[in-house]
Amino acid sequence: IIFQYTIYLIAVALWFLYDYFIAIAGFLLSFLVINIIKAKIRNSVIPRLQQEYTYNDKAIADWYTARELCIEIKESS
Repeated sequence: IIFQYTIYLIAVALWFLYDYFIAIAGFLLSFLVINIIKAKIRNSVIPRLQQEYTYNDKAIADWYTARELCIEIKESS
């Protein structure tokens, strides 16, 4: 949910606080930053052989959650 709607929330907040030109610039900047973060997360949790497929935000979050849970289980046992 954070990856999908943060971009729009930032743009709307900037529009209300400042001006729509700054809101457009904030939208573009937040779009770039969020996509860089998503790419880094995708590359860190999805195995190399399966990175050739396209994944949506939910699939990346599922991979991240599964990886974190599996690492926790390994460390506790």
